[in-house]
Amino acid sequence: MTVEKLYRHFGWKIRQSYREQLTRANGRRRHLKSKQNYSLEEFGLTKQWIEEELGELIDFYKLNDESAHSLGP
Repeated sequence: MTVEKLYRHFGWKIRQSYREQLTRANGRRRHLKSKQNYSLEEFGLTKQWIEEELGELIDFYKLNDESAHSLGP
């Protein structure tokens, strides 16, 4: 889960009760499916622009692996 990744990244300890809440919320979220699909272009963005403008941040925070999935084709 993303929240747990943030906690690990910053070296924060996560309480067991909070982890359980996240697990329950994540389980509910999996049953929901958005009927909308959005593209970068709908927001005036391109993968190239994001890489040019945010590349340093993406590299600094080591988001390269996950960003490839979230930026689309």
